[in-house]
Amino acid sequence: MRAPTLALALLLGSALPAAALTLDLPVRRAGMAWEAVGPRYYQGEVFELCLTRASARISAARTPGLTRAPGLGVAAVDRLAVSLGGMWFEREFPEETPPVPGSGSPDFTAYYLAHLPQGIALEEALARFRSLGEVARADPIAVLPVDAVSLSDSLWAQEYWLYQPGPPPRHDIHAPETWDVTLGDTAIVVAVADTGVGADSLRNQVPLPYHPDLSGAVPGSSGQIWTNWAEAGGTPGVDDDGNGFVDDIHGWDFVSATPDHQPFEDFAIEDNDPSDYAGHGTAVAGLIGAIADNGIGLAGIARTVRLMPVRMGWASAPSPGGEVDMSFAARAIRYATRMGAQVINCSWESGYLGSLDSALTDAVRSGVTIVSASGNNYSGPHYVGDREDCLAIAATDATDRVASFSTLGAFVDLSAPGQAMASTSVIVDGSGNRMPVYKTGLNGTSFAAPLVSGVAALIQSRQLPPEANHPLTPRSVQFRLMETTDDIAGLNPGLVGLFGSGRLNAYRALTETSGSTATRMLANTVGAPLLVPSDGEARAAFL
Repeated sequence: MRAPTLALALLLGSALPAAALTLDLPVRRAGMAWEAVGPRYYQGEVFELCLTRASARISAARTPGLTRAPGLGVAAVDRLAVSLGGMWFEREFPEETPPVPGSGSPDFTAYYLAHLPQGIALEEALARFRSLGEVARADPIAVLPVDAVSLSDSLWAQEYWLYQPGPPPRHDIHAPETWDVTLGDTAIVVAVADTGVGADSLRNQVPLPYHPDLSGAVPGSSGQIWTNWAEAGGTPGVDDDGNGFVDDIHGWDFVSATPDHQPFEDFAIEDNDPSDYAGHGTAVAGLIGAIADNGIGLAGIARTVRLMPVRMGWASAPSPGGEVDMSFAARAIRYATRMGAQVINCSWESGYLGSLDSALTDAVRSGVTIVSASGNNYSGPHYVGDREDCLAIAATDATDRVASFSTLGAFVDLSAPGQAMASTSVIVDGSGNRMPVYKTGLNGTSFAAPLVSGVAALIQSRQLPPEANHPLTPRSVQFRLMETTDDIAGLNPGLVGLFGSGRLNAYRALTETSGSTATRMLANTVGAPLLVPSDGEARAAFL
C-alpha cells in the first residue's frame, strides 16, 4: 500500500530524435517464442497512449466514433505516426464519455492503444511519443502472471482457514463466529478480476459462468453469480442499460487477440462470456463466496454475496495458470466500478500503466475496496499493492507461519491463509470441454487475497440498513481489517514488519468497530491527511 514512485521524463530537444528507452522487462515482438523472454514481458507491437485533456478534446471532436484509424486528429501525434509508417490507433475505453468539467475524475476517453508496424522498436516509439507536448503519457503494456504457485487435482476438501477445532490458540480466521454476526448480503458485489469464473454454459440461452458451488443448480437461478438485471430483462443483442456492453448479463470478458494461448482457450474477441479455462479465477471466486450448506464442495467466507466475473486473464504456454494484460486489467476494473462492485479482488502480478492507475484511482474514489495479492517468490512487480489506497495481502499456512513462497515487504498490509488451500475450479478435457471440479493443494497469495475480499464484503454488508445507512470508505475498510488481525509475530521471528499487521480475523473485523475510520472530504485540501480526535477515536479526514 506504499505510494507509487513518480517517474520524471527528460525534456528532449525537438531538433534531435528522442533516445530509445531502457525498459525493466523484455519486449516480446511478433513471432518471438515466449521462451526467449519468459513469462513477464512487454508487448512489442502495441503500447498505451494517453493524450493531454486539451488534445483529447480535439481528438474527440475530429474523430467521432473512432474505432480503428491511422491518426487521432492531433497534428503532432499524426505526423509522428505517419513518420513511423503504418501505425494505427483504437480507443482503449470505447464505452466511455468525457468526465464533467471540473469534476476531477480521470478522462478515460484520452486513452488509446497505439499499434506499431513491423520493424519499429517499442522503446524508440515510446521515447518519441513521450517527447510530444500533446501526449500526457506513453507506456508499454506488461503481460504478467497470476499469483498462484502450484495446483493439485485431489478432490477432498479441507478448509482449515475457516475453523480449526481443538484447544486455543486457533490459527484460523474464525468463520463460524463471524457467521453468527452476519452471512452477508446480496446487495454487496465482489468483482473477481481474473481468468474468468466457472465453465462455459447456457442457462435460458444466456451465457452463465457455471459451477454448482457458485452458480448453483436451481433452474432459473444464478446462485452467487452477479446478474445485470437491466440486460437480463432486456432485448437480446441490444445494449439495454447503455453502458457500452451488449448483453453483459453476468459480467464481461475483456480478453482479445492474445499473443499466446492454450488449446481451446477463449482468446480471439471480447464478449459477454466471462467463463474460465485456467481455473485460477474460479478458485478465487470459491474462496470468496462458494455456496455453503448445499451438501457439496466447500463454503466461501462470504456466504451471501454476489460475485461479478470480469475476465482479463487467460491460460498461455508460459503461464498455464493464467496471465494478465495490464490494459485488460484497466478496463476490467473500470467496468466493475461502473457496474457497482464494492470490492475488487486482484490476485495477479501488476505493473504500472496509466489507464490502470486512473481506473484504480477512480474505483477508490467511487467507494471500492481494492484487495491485491502481494506476489510469490519475489518474482514480479506488485504495483497495485504498492499503492496507499489498495490492500496488499501476504500468505500464511495452517499454523500461522508466513508461507515460504509469499512475497513480503513494508508494502504488505496484512496476511491471510494461502497455503494448501482447496476451492472450486475447472478442468478442460481433450476435446476442449470445460468441466467444474474442486482442487486442493492450492498455494499462493492469490488464494489469501480472496479471504480478505470476502471479509471486506461482510464488513460492508453490516453498513446496510437497518444496522447502518452508508458504506464505509475504502480507507475505513482497510483500517478495520488491519487493526483487527491476530498477532503472529511470535511465530515469525525476523519477519516483523514484512507481513503486515498480522493474520486476518474475520470475527474481530466484524465486531471491533471502534477503531480508526476515514472520511472523504468533498472539497480540495492542501497538505497531508489530518488525524483529529472524535469521541476518543482516531479519525482520518482525507481527500
